[in-house]
Amino acid sequence: MTIRKGTDLNIPLIVKKIERWAIDRLTAFGANARTHSDEQISQIAASIEEFGFVNPILVGGDGVIVAGHARLRAAQKLGMREVPVIVLGHLTEIQRRALVIADNQLALNAAPRSLREAAEYTHKGQSYTGARSVSGPESANLLKQRR
Repeated sequence: MTIRKGTDLNIPLIVKKIERWAIDRLTAFGANARTHSDEQISQIAASIEEFGFVNPILVGGDGVIVAGHARLRAAQKLGMREVPVIVLGHLTEIQRRALVIADNQLALNAAPRSLREAAEYTHKGQSYTGARSVSGPESANLLKQRR
């Protein structure tokens, strides 16, 4: 079932509001599709410190997380009390469960670029080669270059 809003049935719903919720208002989905290592949580925390919390957590109206379990753990690691959320109150329970799976699986289907290629991307003459939120030998070399 596709959720549509408005008179033009060819336009999907666009979420219009990002809210700030207290962390203790959120509940982890018990059957989350992924597990996250402490190292990955540290990487996400470093990314939040570097770039800000730019990818909101997706929740149902009941506060159960649909997507963003690792971002929540990273926020907790950073001592944050509030996080940005998008409330998906328009989804049925079945749609929420399907989105949990789709959100994780679709990312796995992407063809990755090399870390170096992505980090050396130049936009309008500005290059950014800081990769604090990524681990591995390639990112370590990029960090050395940045310093």
